[in-house]
Amino acid sequence: MYVATVTYLVYAMRFQGGYGWLVSVAGALGAAFVFYVVFERFFQIGLLKGPVERLLGL
Repeated sequence: MYVATVTYLVYAMRFQGGYGWLVSVAGALGAAFVFYVVFERFFQIGLLKGPVERLLGL
């Protein structure tokens, strides 16, 4: 879920919104981090992490 969020937001911001690469990547990573904190920590709802969960040891 988080990888898909970052991928989609980078694409949408860069190619549809016309933002630069740095702003697009920073915005996408920031949004994924906020989603992680809100859902995983505050509401304790686990979203799909796929192979990233195993790589980070979550």
